[in-house]
Formats: sequence, C-alpha cells, structure tokens
Amino acid sequence: MPTGQAPRRDRLLDSIVLFLLTAILLFPLWRLNYLNKWTSIEATFIADGRMLRENWTHPLWQPLWYCGTRADYVYPPGLRLCVACFSWLLHASFAHAYHIFIALFYSIGIVAIYLFVRGGTGSRRAGWLAAGGVALISPCYLLIPSFRSVTPWRLHVLMAFGEGPHISSLSILPLAWLGAWKLFRGGGLVRLRQ
Repeated sequence: MPTGQAPRRDRLLDSIVLFLLTAILLFPLWRLNYLNKWTSIEATFIADGRMLRENWTHPLWQPLWYCGTRADYVYPPGLRLCVACFSWLLHASFAHAYHIFIALFYSIGIVAIYLFVRGGTGSRRAGWLAAGGVALISPCYLLIPSFRSVTPWRLHVLMAFGEGPHISSLSILPLAWLGAWKLFRGGGLVRLRQ
C-alpha cells in the first residue's frame, strides 16, 4: 500500500464509524416530527423553512420577523433553506426535515472534532477520545453539578431549547480550524486533502 494510504483509509473508516455511532445516539431525533417543549425556538426555523419552500422567496428578506427585516440580521439562511430543500427532497414534513438536518450536522460535528484533533496531534487515540468526550460530556459538568444528567448536554440543549442553528454552525468549525491549521503549517491548498 502506498505511503499515506493507510492513515487516509483509517481516517475515513473512523469517520464513518463515528458518524454511525453518533447517528445511533441521535436515533430518536432522526425520526422526530414535533417536540412537546414550550421552551424550544425550533418552531421558528421550521416555519421559516415552510415559508421558503412555499414561496421560494429571496432568502435575504424575512417578512415574518419584526414586520420585515434582513434575513442575515436574525440568523443565516442556510438552516432555513436546508429545511425547505430537505422537506422537498425527502417528501417529509417541515418539522421532520428540520430534525433530520440538525441530526445530520450534529453527527458531522462529532466527526469534525475527530478529524481536527487527529489532524492536529497525529494521534488516532486522541481523536477518538476528543470525539467521545464532545459527544458524551461537557465542561459544564465540572462547573455546575446540577447539569449532570444521563443526556449529553449538547444534545439536551438541541432538544430542549431548539438550538439547531448554533449546534449546526459549531459542527463545522473544527473543519475550518483544521483547514486553517494545515494551511498555516506550511502547505498550500493541496495539503487540505491530506
């Protein structure tokens, strides 16, 4: 096997396994339609996805908030556009499309942590430890004992408060950090593929 193929194959295999393990952790979220949580703001993003799919309006203007405002003043339109597209592509309800989207990005986020730590340290074990730690525990467990529960805290925040946009954006940050780290370590854009 050529040099560099084994680590690349290991990263791919580890990424697939981590994605599947996280997807299993999120199994109820993949099938969920509506939550019975009054504290959640996810209905806002579900309704925005519905408005976009039914009207396919320009995503730079949000007519439903504050008697009309620029869409980028409230949240970036990516989540809402993906809800509209997922509901259309999967023939799913808007709520189900929203939950599929946030489950997908949550799972990608755990893989992104693994790739970031493995790329930075070169250690497969450190990558698995970091991904497992992010998936299952939170630093707030050390600071606030009453937050310790059976549910991983990031998942609880996602489900109880509807923090889909924040969790989704946090999910892709490690990939951006890894790309920047590799670029600043002396490689060109070609090194981002390694």
